[in-house]
Amino acid sequence: MSNKSRHRRLLFMMGLVLFSLLGSIWISSNNGMTVYADSKTNITQNGTGSGTVINQQEEPQISTVNSNTTDNTSSSDDQTSQKQVTNTEAQPRAPTDNNQPVQEDRNYISNSQYSTSNSGANTNQGPSVNSISKNNSSPSAYNKGTNVDITISNSQLTTSSIEGSSTTEFKFDFSVPDSAKSGDTTTISLPDQLDFQRSQKFNIYAPDGKTVVATAVIDKPSKSLVLTYTDYVDSHDSISGHIDMQVTAATSEINKEETIPAEIKINGNTVTIDSSGIKHRPSKGDTATDFWKYGYVDYDNNKNEIVYHVNINASMQSVSNVVISDSLVSDGFSYVPGSFSISKGNWERNSENYWRLNNQQDVTNQHNIDINSSNSAYTVKLGNISEGYEIVYRVKSNHPLLNGELVQNNVSYKSNKKVINSAINRVLYQEANGKANGYNYSLTINKEDESGAPLANAVFSVIRKSTNGVVGTITTGPDGRGTIYGLLKDDYIIRETSAPSGYTLAKDVIVSADSFDSRGATATITDKKAVTTVSGTKTWKDNDDQDGKRPDSIKVNLLANGKVVQSKTVTASDNWKYSFTNLPEFENGKKISYTVTEDAVAGYTSTVDGYNVTNNHTPATVKVSGTKTWNDNNNQDGIRPSSITVNLLANGQQVASKKVSASDNWQYSFDNLAAYANGKKITYTVTEDAVAGYTSTVDGYNITNTHNPTTPKKPQVPNNPTTPKKPQVPNNGNKVVPKDFTQGKTYDKTSRLPQTGDRSSIGMMFVGIVMLLLSLGLVVINRFTI
Repeated sequence: MSNKSRHRRLLFMMGLVLFSLLGSIWISSNNGMTVYADSKTNITQNGTGSGTVINQQEEPQISTVNSNTTDNTSSSDDQTSQKQVTNTEAQPRAPTDNNQPVQEDRNYISNSQYSTSNSGANTNQGPSVNSISKNNSSPSAYNKGTNVDITISNSQLTTSSIEGSSTTEFKFDFSVPDSAKSGDTTTISLPDQLDFQRSQKFNIYAPDGKTVVATAVIDKPSKSLVLTYTDYVDSHDSISGHIDMQVTAATSEINKEETIPAEIKINGNTVTIDSSGIKHRPSKGDTATDFWKYGYVDYDNNKNEIVYHVNINASMQSVSNVVISDSLVSDGFSYVPGSFSISKGNWERNSENYWRLNNQQDVTNQHNIDINSSNSAYTVKLGNISEGYEIVYRVKSNHPLLNGELVQNNVSYKSNKKVINSAINRVLYQEANGKANGYNYSLTINKEDESGAPLANAVFSVIRKSTNGVVGTITTGPDGRGTIYGLLKDDYIIRETSAPSGYTLAKDVIVSADSFDSRGATATITDKKAVTTVSGTKTWKDNDDQDGKRPDSIKVNLLANGKVVQSKTVTASDNWKYSFTNLPEFENGKKISYTVTEDAVAGYTSTVDGYNVTNNHTPATVKVSGTKTWNDNNNQDGIRPSSITVNLLANGQQVASKKVSASDNWQYSFDNLAAYANGKKITYTVTEDAVAGYTSTVDGYNITNTHNPTTPKKPQVPNNPTTPKKPQVPNNGNKVVPKDFTQGKTYDKTSRLPQTGDRSSIGMMFVGIVMLLLSLGLVVINRFTI
C-alpha cells in the first residue's frame, strides 16, 4: 500500500472519530434543561368542543384563558419523526429510553376498549399553566427559597384509558398562598407508573403574556416539575391559575394491563386527580391496530402545508372492495395537486415497536384518485387487497396559519360499502418560538336595545374572516350576554342571524385580532326596534272622471289591531299614493296587524285589497234612437235607396254612424252612450248622408225623406182628321208583258222573286199599331190624373 493511500485512510478514520464526538456533544446538549424549538406539539380541547390549550416542546407562552377538557388530537412531528415517516415507520411503540423523547403516532385506530390517544408520547411537552391575576412588575433574579404548598381544586382526568405510551392529561386549578415570596418553590411529582413527556424548562406568565410569574422546570428522570416564583408574588395577592399536565405511562415500570393511580404529589403530599385511576394496556404485539392516520406540518419546506399518512391493513388480511374516503373538515384548506402517492407492501413492527411498511411498491398509477370539485374530499378504490397499503398526500392552507391553529381531517375505511374503521386527525400548527396561545381566546357579545336594555335570544354566527368559515354561534341570555370559547387570536365577523322579537338584524361587526386581550374580546351590538311601512295606491274606476264626480282628495285611515292610529289625506298631487312609515312592527312581543280604510266618497263604492284602495263609479249612459220615414208616394218613381246612413254627433262632433234599411223597419238606435264628458252633459244629434232625389228633415232623432213624382201632360186630339184618298187601280191595257229571257232553256236552280211591297206594308202596319197603343195610354193616364 502506498504512503498516499495510508495517509488518506488515516485522515478518513480521524474524520469519523471527530464526527462521532460532535454528535455525542449535540445529543447531550439536547437532554439538558434548555427548551429547544420542536415541531412536536400536543393539543388539549376545552369543554366547548372548540377551544384548546397548547402544550409544546418549545418554551410555551402561557395563556390566561383556562381549558377544561382534553380531546385526543394529532400533533405535528419533529425532525426525527419526519425521518421516520420517510421510512414509513408508524406508531405506536414502546419507549426505549426514559430520558429521550418518544416518537410515536398519536392517531392509530384500535378496536379495543382502551383509548388510543392522539397525543402520543412524542408530544414532548410539559404542562400548560394559566395564571389569571394581573401583573404590574418585572421578573427578578431567582433566589433559593422555601417550599410553598399550592392548593389544588377542580381536578380532572381527561382520558381514563390509555394504550402503550399514549398520553392522558391532568387538569386542575391551583392557588398560591399570599405568604409566597420571590425564590420560593413548589414541587409537583408523579407516581412511579407515570412519566412526563420530556425534560424541559419554560416560563409561567402573568395575564399580560409578558411578565414572568414563575419558572417551571420538568425533570423527566425524577418525575418532577418545580415551580420557582419571581417577585411577582411579592406584589400580588390571591394568585390563582390552571395547569394542564400531559402524562404518559412509564412503560419501563409496567408491562401488563393495570390501573395506574391518577394522582400527583405537592411537596410530597399526595393529591388525587381522579379516584378511578388510569386503565393502561401495553401496545406491543397489538394486532387490533389495523388502520390509522397521522399528519404533521412541513416546517422545513412549506409551513403552510401538512403531510398526511393513511396506513391500511396492518394485519394484512384479505379484504374485498376496499374504498378509502377522506375529507377536509377545517375551512380554508385544499389538497395539493400531484402530491398523492400510494404504496403497498408488508406491515411489520421493528424492535422498537414501530410499524414499518417493508418491500414497498409504488402503485399510484394503478388507482384513480377521485377529488371533488371543491378540492376538499377524495376517494380511492383499492379493490381487493391482502397486503398493507399507505397513502401519502399534502394539504395546503389557503390562508396564513396562526400559532396554535388546529387543522382537522377525517378519513374512513370501507369494505363492500360498510365502514370498517374511521379516524379523525388533528394537526396543530406551532411556530418554533413557543409563544402561541392556540384556541384559548373567548369572544363575548353584549346585546342591547337603543336604550341600553339587554336583549335576550339574539343569535349570532361567528365567522373567521381569513377562511370565511363559521366557527360557532352565540345566543344571548336574559342578561343580553353570550360567549364563545376556544378561538384563535384572529379577525372575526359577528353576524346576527336571528334578532329578538320586535327588533331588526344588526349589521355585521368585525372583531380584529388586536381587540383580544389576554382573555378575549367583547363586542357590544345594538339592535333597533323593528319598524315597518304601510303604503298603498288609490285607484279610480270612473272612466277618467267622466261624470265629474271625483273629489279633490280622500282620507285613508291606518288601523293597528283594528284601532285607528293614523289618517292621511291623499290627492292627485301625490299620484293618489300614500304611505305610513316607521310603524312599530311588534307590540308586547306580538306582531301588529295593520289595515287601512277610507272615508266614504259620495257616488263611489270602495274596495280594499291589502293596502290598496279602489273607488268604483259607473258613469251615466243614454240611448239615441229614431225612425226613418219615406215620403215618396210609396216609392212611386222607384228611386228609393235600399239603405241610408245615419250619423250620431256628440256636441257637434260625429262619434258614430249606422246604416239603416228596410230590414230594420227603417229604425235605428245608438246605445250605452256616455251621458257626460268631463262632468258636462253631452248633446247628441243626428244627421243623414244625402239621398239623391230626396230632401231630408230631422225632428229630434226622427228623419223624414221626401220625393215628389213628375205628372205627364194630356195628349191633344186633332179636330178634323184627314180622310185618306182611295188608291187608283191600274189599267189592264197598259199591262206590260214580260220578256222571256230563257228562250226555251232549262235551269236546274229555282229562281226566287225579290220581296218588295209586302215588307214595307208590314212595317207600316207595326208602326201604326204602336202609335195607336201610345195614344190609348195617354188617354188613360190623363183620365186618372184629372
